[in-house]
Amino acid sequence: GNVSPRAADLHLKTEEPELLELLRICPTFRAGHLFYAEWHYQEKNYGPALDGYEEALRLGVARPKDYLRASLAASFLRQTRKALSILESAESALGRSELSGVMFFNMACYYTRLGKHAKAIEYLQHSIRAGFRKRDSFLKDKDLAPLRSKPEFQRVLKRLQISQAP
Repeated sequence: GNVSPRAADLHLKTEEPELLELLRICPTFRAGHLFYAEWHYQEKNYGPALDGYEEALRLGVARPKDYLRASLAASFLRQTRKALSILESAESALGRSELSGVMFFNMACYYTRLGKHAKAIEYLQHSIRAGFRKRDSFLKDKDLAPLRSKPEFQRVLKRLQISQAP
């Protein structure tokens, strides 16, 4: 079943020991791991959030937003390779058509951080095809700074402009 992030607002601070005990007894309770991860993510406790997401993802395919948040938690922890790996596993498990434009955009950022500029350009193009059209993000995201002087990046911007035309 779906675990609502809002449900996580309840009282996990006082009930977390019970949830951890439940997960110890039922380690394959994926929804419990997702609940734990979501709560920690909302609280900006990215280490425990990432642990929960990784355990849930180890247990099976999840929703696109679970992969996205897991990758963001890794990114906040400055674990770029892990963040990218999580999104690559989403692409493999779910298929490219299930990923959001922001997921592709983030993959492009991670590829850029890792010096893989050609892959970054490729994933910026995927992000546009998937509907991500926030021009400011393309122009101002600091991760993409190394790409901005490249002709390939300028072509991506042109494509973005064309996709935004009425």
